[in-house]
Parts: sequence; structure tokens; C-alpha cells
Amino acid sequence: MAILRCLNACSITNIEVQLNTVFENDMENQYSHVFNSMPIDEYFENEFGPLPYRSIKFEHRFDETFDYSVPTVNFTDTDKYTRKTAWPLYPGCGGIVGKHVTYEIPCSYEENNMERYYPIKTIDGWPQRRYKQYEELAKSKDNMTFIGRCGQYIYYDMHQVVANSLSIAKNMFSLLANKWSPSWSK
Repeated sequence: MAILRCLNACSITNIEVQLNTVFENDMENQYSHVFNSMPIDEYFENEFGPLPYRSIKFEHRFDETFDYSVPTVNFTDTDKYTRKTAWPLYPGCGGIVGKHVTYEIPCSYEENNMERYYPIKTIDGWPQRRYKQYEELAKSKDNMTFIGRCGQYIYYDMHQVVANSLSIAKNMFSLLANKWSPSWSK
């Protein structure tokens, strides 16, 4: 809803959004420009090797006490859980506190149906160096821009992912509008 509102506010028209669609390479030829949020290494068929990601499994519990006044509690110890959330404490979620608590368990994306959540950084920086190889390869794709956590291989909070992706799209549309507008209209 917020994305559509922002697209509306940015006066961007003629946008086709495809969700839950498996990307196939011939699809990019159907559009003048593609904003692709898929894993960049997967798009290039792991040419330089796969990039590492962390994933999360969710454990939903019902009828459990939740003795905190905040909706999400992060665990910084060595327990298997990284966070727990009581959804009724978030505005607009409804429900009774303690009736639905979600625990998050970190895991590799290979253990979680290839679901990627967080790019992994290491002290020696090898994942970022590998990503830079993919980023260079992506520059050859004139009609494609990689966006989001998996496309840019960077950690963003979700509001940052949306804002960054919309900013990239808005800048691209401005460039294209200048390219397509007749010289007399400038």
C-alpha cells in the first residue's frame, strides 16, 4: 500500500509490478527497463560463486505469556533465538498480547528453501569483493538495475529497502524522461 501510494505521489505511470513471479532471462526483453531485486549472483548463474546469506526460520507460538511492553525483544546471548515478537503490540495488528508470539531462528539460506534475508559480511571482506565482481558484470545490462538487499548485496532495514529502491527508480525515470523529451521542451 505504501509503495503504491509513493509511486502515485511520484507521478510514475505505466508501471507493471509482478509479484511471486519466477524470473526468466527472456522476460527482460519484454520491457524497456527492469528493476530486479533477485539475488545478483543467481541472475548471473553464480559465475563467480554464490554469495553467502543468512536466513531466518519462524516459530509461531500461541497462548504464551509476553512480559514486555515493547513488541520485539532481541536476544544477544548464545540462545538459538535472535528475536521474539508479540504482534498485537504493533499498531494495527490487533489481537490479544500473548496469543501470538513469533520466535526467529537464524540459519543458512540453503536450510530454508533458498530464502535469503541478510547478506553476510566477514572480517576479511571476501563476500563484498565477490559482489563487486557481480556489480561490474551488471554494468553491461543497460536495461536492468539491481535493487534491494539481494540485488545490491547490502543490509537494509525494510523501510530503507523501499526508500532506496524508489529513489533509484525515480532517478532512472528522470534520466529517461530527459533522454526522451524533445529538445524544444527543455
